[in-house]
Amino acid sequence: KISELGLTNSVLLLGKRSDTLILNSMSDIAFSRGFGTETIEHLRAGLPVFSFNTDGAAEIINNGVINGGIFDFSQKEQMASEIISLARDRTKLDMLRSNAARSIAGRYTFQDEASVWRALYRKVICNDSY
Repeated sequence: KISELGLTNSVLLLGKRSDTLILNSMSDIAFSRGFGTETIEHLRAGLPVFSFNTDGAAEIINNGVINGGIFDFSQKEQMASEIISLARDRTKLDMLRSNAARSIAGRYTFQDEASVWRALYRKVICNDSY
């Protein structure tokens, strides 16, 4: 399908990798399964993120305007079309890339994430409601 769409120079399927931070820096667009650490990491790296409309994803991804796109599960074809269109439109892609990191600046910091995980571990391990 990639070659049928004329995207062989734009799309690489790499499979499971452990060097995702390095790969992020070489990517133009990211896909996320919803709101989570991977979405934040992609945006911090300056990547527009496309996701399905799951709990939390709309909190951080501004659909098609600022930093990516959100689609319902039934809209797989529309999501694919938007990604293909973006891969062909460098001006819009560059705009979304420049907005991505700015869109979460000061929000969802590493310290915030560490505090959430620390509280969760404390609650589970120590049976503490802290």
